[in-house]
Amino acid sequence: MLLGIYWDERKDEYPERSLQPAFSDEAGFILGSPPLRSVLVSADKVRVLQIQHDRFFMNWRSLGGPYPRFSNRGGGGGLLERALGEFEKLATFTSKRFGRRPTLIRVELAKIDIIQRRELHWTDVDDLAKVMPITGTFSDHHTGNREFILRFVEHETPRALVISVNSVSDQPGGDITAVRVETRAVHPLEPGQAAEAAFVEANHAVNRAFFRLINEEQLKRFRQREG
Repeated sequence: MLLGIYWDERKDEYPERSLQPAFSDEAGFILGSPPLRSVLVSADKVRVLQIQHDRFFMNWRSLGGPYPRFSNRGGGGGLLERALGEFEKLATFTSKRFGRRPTLIRVELAKIDIIQRRELHWTDVDDLAKVMPITGTFSDHHTGNREFILRFVEHETPRALVISVNSVSDQPGGDITAVRVETRAVHPLEPGQAAEAAFVEANHAVNRAFFRLINEEQLKRFRQREG
């Protein structure tokens, strides 16, 4: 109910809201009413806030507009500044209502890239394997369609890095139309560490992971044209 009061304060900026089951790291059954997650969507549907009893997410969605960058490089506020600002607004609210602010324990950063089968990115599955070798066939001669669901998890206690690479097609068994790459870094905050510094480290980790998936000689395909 208190999150409903918070939404009422933010509804001009986030007019759309819904309730969803809360995220959890633990598998199992829940007896009684399950915990819920409040989802607030901005008027342009690009920004999403997700709030539950133990987590706060800010998501940016690509709906045709330019990527605002992670940092403030190039002028204008980046996503990091925006996310920390949104968390500060929630912390101020909880401080007024409960007399204390949320305690930050860890940060998570995820980036999702869609590599489309168009323009200069790639033409067919064999060409895709030149760009992203991990998607290549395991047989000596490729004659049919190809699909893949790959997931890698690297633990460097207490940190974790998760990479998922999935083929995308318009129908089951159909030709691949895109590749979805998600890189996610989980960084617990060290004693005295600021959230911004932990996010910067996580950003370096997910960027390194993504570019290790791409053949360095093929990066020229993704260079943006000026003008």
